[in-house]
Amino acid sequence: MTDKKYLHEIQGMHESGGVLYLASTPEDHLKNIKKYEFQKGDVLVNTFSKSGTTWTQEILYLLHNGVNPEEASHRPIKHRVPFIDFNRMWSRVMEMTPPRIFKSHLRSNFFARELRRGDLKVVVTLRNPKDTLVSFYHFYKTNMAFGNFQGEWNDFFEIIRKGELIYGDWFDFTLGWWSLRNEANVLVLKYEEMKRNPALNVQKMADFCGKEISQEQLELIVDSTSFVKMQKNASVNYADEAFMKKGETFMRKGKTGGWKEYFNQEQNQYIDDLLQTRCQPLGLDFDFED
Repeated sequence: MTDKKYLHEIQGMHESGGVLYLASTPEDHLKNIKKYEFQKGDVLVNTFSKSGTTWTQEILYLLHNGVNPEEASHRPIKHRVPFIDFNRMWSRVMEMTPPRIFKSHLRSNFFARELRRGDLKVVVTLRNPKDTLVSFYHFYKTNMAFGNFQGEWNDFFEIIRKGELIYGDWFDFTLGWWSLRNEANVLVLKYEEMKRNPALNVQKMADFCGKEISQEQLELIVDSTSFVKMQKNASVNYADEAFMKKGETFMRKGKTGGWKEYFNQEQNQYIDDLLQTRCQPLGLDFDFED
């Protein structure tokens, strides 16, 4: 914990490079990630939290492991696609054999050297900030790792406004990766487009990773990774994880437009202004309703 006072204190959280991290992502581990040499063929799923991370992980795992949802369902996704930001997962990363797929919420600068080397491929899934932040609000309330947050939406929005979210500002994260969208080893997808046309986006991932799949396999992936199927799949929904408060669910709704039930007019204008000044000049836009 730093000496600085935050709107919401989480035991062990710390600031590095102007970004807040949980105790499970200590400073020395951040340095290890930055200097780690990935293997040729490694794939990294990178998202801002609550932006379709698990969905993207599962699709990529199936593409790299014979498109066998039944086999995949017997192993928790946290073991199949480890979260490299947590230092306790690092030994698993070291032990993994190809094909290796990882998950991270870190910004693009952590992987700049590896992207230049060219061995690592990164699939980035972006989601509109309004639904992302509402989903992250619920994650703060249901995930004990976030310090048993008891506040309401308006309290959470002030955390957003002050730049005190774990992993920092959505715009900083998003624009860092968006700037790399034309790199050969970076694929940027949008959550809303994945929902609208899942088959097209599964095929994009397959092509990006050099995986040939049949129409039957494509349809199997789309079906087995639908929100309804994944919500019922114990290997991906973290149903029995200790970090979730009793009775809460990791996968909540997965819909677009739910933000309207939370944002007041001023909050909506605040985000709209940032979208207009920071995203639109760079050609980045989003859908905000189904």
